[in-house]
Amino acid sequence: MLGFSRDELLSTPLSAIHPHDLPALEAFAASVFQLGSGWTNELTCVTKTGSHIPTEISASAIDISGKPCIVALIRDLTERINADHAMRELAVLEERNRLARELHDSIV
Repeated sequence: MLGFSRDELLSTPLSAIHPHDLPALEAFAASVFQLGSGWTNELTCVTKTGSHIPTEISASAIDISGKPCIVALIRDLTERINADHAMRELAVLEERNRLARELHDSIV
């Protein structure tokens, strides 16, 4: 999804992947360590090519050899956001059609 190899991703600082949402991501990570798990509504990730994609993150705190770590699943929200936008546009068009029918019926 982000275009990084495993090794590149492990060596890339979070500030390169989440430059605009870093404070929110740091607060999220602290919450995951404190509560054991968590999820975000939407954070923007930067791909290897520099594209920005909306994502949501689900994470759990784990212990690896005595070191606290976070394992995370990142989901691309692009399709969902586009579908939501299309649904809103459809609702607006349906309302316009309804109003046009009402106006037509009142004239006839």
